[in-house]
Amino acid sequence: MNWRNEPLRSLLPMVGGFVLLLFAAATSAFLSAERREATFWVRHALEVEAQLNRVQATATDAETGQRGYLLTGRPSYLEPYEAARGKLPAEIDELASETVDNPAQRKALGRLRSSTADKMSELQKTIDLRSTGHSDDAIADAYEWSRMALRAGGYEHYEISNWGLPGFRSRHNLKYWRREPYLGFGAGAHSFDGVKRWANRHDSAQYAANIEQGISTREQEQVVTREEALEEELFLGLRQLEGVDLARIKNLYGVDLTARVTELYEQGLVELHGAQLKLAPDRLSVSNGVLVELLS
Repeated sequence: MNWRNEPLRSLLPMVGGFVLLLFAAATSAFLSAERREATFWVRHALEVEAQLNRVQATATDAETGQRGYLLTGRPSYLEPYEAARGKLPAEIDELASETVDNPAQRKALGRLRSSTADKMSELQKTIDLRSTGHSDDAIADAYEWSRMALRAGGYEHYEISNWGLPGFRSRHNLKYWRREPYLGFGAGAHSFDGVKRWANRHDSAQYAANIEQGISTREQEQVVTREEALEEELFLGLRQLEGVDLARIKNLYGVDLTARVTELYEQGLVELHGAQLKLAPDRLSVSNGVLVELLS
């Protein structure tokens, strides 16, 4: 045995432990730095999201004010719109300062700035029309702008006031518009079997008591007459861009609408594709007037 090397051997565990300690300290420092950087970027992302939400809320306020003014003509409704005109540029500039280090976000911000400017310009145009007494033109213009914007975003227009991404139309609403039977369960729920409509009691305690007593929970009941059913078929059917099948209407109700439809067609209010009757695309914004003419 070499006794001279024995003191060195006794130091090996200490040296090994010291190396492990240094490694652990270095790893901890590295992970701590990583965590700090990750925390910074998470906080940064949240700040960008919060600022984006502020921009969206301000734009929504502007549109809400515009809608109120178009419908009522009251200048007080323009207060949120005027406030938004002053705030939006500064809020978008603030968003720009928070995304200066992200090229993808900067590119998206450019699109946001452009689309926001277009939207505010359109709002101002409709407000000017309303302020000069052209309320119908203002509402029609706002509707057309919305149609174009949604179409550009990939949304399908399938009902006068409803759009959806491909495959995501509201099946719930379509049942109502197509007059398909449905059952509603619970207090205040409504049902339709194709002939009758009824509503359950709205008072939940009374509704539960009726069930316990084995008596009807219905609060209202209406039998839909043949004339009312026909009106619903036409009114709800023409609100859908697929239109109404006139051959089906004739078979179900024994009504020939040829003369009335021909008159509307000659006025450019409707289109005919075989037996399929549809509102003319440029008449969607004034659909109520067309429907009144058809049903009168």
